[in-house]
Amino acid sequence: MPADPSYNRQWHLHTHFYHQEFDPRSSSRCEDAWQLLQSYGSRDVVIGITDDGCLMNHSDFNSSGKFAGWGYFSKNILYTNQMYAANPNNMYERGHNHGTACAGVSAAEADAMLTVGAAPGCRLLPIKWENVSMGGLAISDDKLLTALNYIADKVDILSNSWGSRTAQRSYSLMVNEKIGFLSQSGGRRGKGIVFLWAAGNENMPVNEVTSINVPISADSDKYGRWIVNKARVFRRAFADNHGVMLVAAVASNAQRSHYSNYGDGIDICAPSNNLHTYNRMRVPGLGITTTTGTNMFSEQDCFGGTSSATPLTAGIAALVISANPDLRASEVISILKRTANKDLNFQGYQRTPPIPQDPDTSWDVSPVSKPPFQGGEFRDIGSADGTWSRWFGHGRVDARNAVHEALNRSREPKFDKKYANLQSIVIPDYNNYGIISTICIPDRIKMNELRVSVDIEHPCISDLAVQLVPPYPNRPIILHNRTGAFQTNLKKTYTIKEVLLLGSLKGLDIFGNWGLSIHDFVFGNAGTLLSWSLEIDVIDSLIVEMNQPLYIPDNNLSGILSSIQIDTDWIIHDINITVDITHPRISDLQLRLITPSGSVYGIQDRQYGFGDRLIKTWSTKDFQNLQSLRNTASQGRWLLNVTDVAGCQTGRLNRWSIDITGIPRG
Repeated sequence: MPADPSYNRQWHLHTHFYHQEFDPRSSSRCEDAWQLLQSYGSRDVVIGITDDGCLMNHSDFNSSGKFAGWGYFSKNILYTNQMYAANPNNMYERGHNHGTACAGVSAAEADAMLTVGAAPGCRLLPIKWENVSMGGLAISDDKLLTALNYIADKVDILSNSWGSRTAQRSYSLMVNEKIGFLSQSGGRRGKGIVFLWAAGNENMPVNEVTSINVPISADSDKYGRWIVNKARVFRRAFADNHGVMLVAAVASNAQRSHYSNYGDGIDICAPSNNLHTYNRMRVPGLGITTTTGTNMFSEQDCFGGTSSATPLTAGIAALVISANPDLRASEVISILKRTANKDLNFQGYQRTPPIPQDPDTSWDVSPVSKPPFQGGEFRDIGSADGTWSRWFGHGRVDARNAVHEALNRSREPKFDKKYANLQSIVIPDYNNYGIISTICIPDRIKMNELRVSVDIEHPCISDLAVQLVPPYPNRPIILHNRTGAFQTNLKKTYTIKEVLLLGSLKGLDIFGNWGLSIHDFVFGNAGTLLSWSLEIDVIDSLIVEMNQPLYIPDNNLSGILSSIQIDTDWIIHDINITVDITHPRISDLQLRLITPSGSVYGIQDRQYGFGDRLIKTWSTKDFQNLQSLRNTASQGRWLLNVTDVAGCQTGRLNRWSIDITGIPRG
């Protein structure tokens, strides 16, 4: 898990944070998703973010190749990294930190520096709008079309944490059609772009005509008078565009964030902070800790709004695509909705309290006192993606569930290896020692997925605790722990869906003695273990080597390119890159791995001091920079780029190899 110092405070990513205002139901469970993926996301997956800029040299974004591109507007021109006249320093303006925070929520790196994003292993592509007075952004139809044309074939997801604060705002038909087209067939993979937009923070509907006046804004004017602006017609931009997901906010206590917009058009919600829309009272909820515009600092609990919920959802969408790159954008959106968590806090808020200049607060109707605003319950609306709530959309985005579903769709496990123990054993009543039954596996094969079946006769299964004991030190896994009151017999198959920790065994060798431990903790009933079994979906291995020597030119920034063609179409579980280089001074060398998709991984940068031979293996198991290769495709042309960046010495690449463990695609 990440060692970044602020990670523990990032409750929106995990559930092991303790605070009276934190309910674990609010967390997006990204940490569980990383465990399922066994990585922080694929470097091939690109998250686009359009906002007020991004501090690209921030220490949470500073790995080589973190940015797949960038661009900033000056007047009506979009200057991008592909243009000679573009200056990356123009991507950030001092004091405008919103976009940097959004980028951090989405994909800040797990590098033991500051904070972590939802998809630390994925790449970013920020687009900077021009900043105008009062914190606004200069966005027009023409500029939006220009940005869409630039990112059309470069990103997998586009996160947009901006919008109008008015009841009605729309963009041209041409813009909406462009988004619709790109959502179907655009993107880096040609499978569509996942478009995400912040639902807004005005505590008002996003796409409906109401029967009562609803406040758009409420605040004191310069004379101290309380002014309430109201409307009945609400049309937020892109709320009715089927290619766009609108993201609402849920607070750390699993309650709808007070400010979060609601109603028809809301697709999903994600954890964020909580503030009273009209600044009249304190509401419970913790803020979001993420990057800020200062290089060596993070914002402690200071970020929030649907502005934070949206890039968080974008990062989770990136994890879903990392798990299964074959998914279309529409399938990613469907998975996010179908797997969203509906176990939330449905408590409403009291009406805004009066103050001397505003003694009658009956204007506060949404969603407090009058129908149809007060209820956030989930109901059947005939959607293929499940029930829906006016407050939460299809529910709180759940990274763990979504990644699990994406992995399931990538390939059905075959479970072609089965091992069983059919010898029955009496389970003694109320016995601290219990029993242990053993299955000895003689095969040396790596495991992709495991399921465990047990058949136990017992009058009261809530007396029992059942553990799987794998042949690895300190790795027992609880299957059943005294649940099922008044139920008899336990005949059940446990998979990764029911027992998350079974996923932690992925990639391990199955050889050895596996045990099933059973204890009866309550006096009065004995039972019998009739049988149990292990069914295993295995991982295959493949080694391809290039052994034709190539001379490395001295002090040449282009260096050499050596290729390995892999025709086997697998989903990578682990990869080992081994090189053998002779050079009088190996500290002169830089090595880069280039994948078939064009992603570049720096694996050596003038390290290891003096010496004349470099024989080394870089593995996803212990080299974090390569871990985003997990769950990507093996097929295609792999390149090794070796560069000598100092003078006076030449060398030779003797050989290099790729060792892959994985499972066939499809």
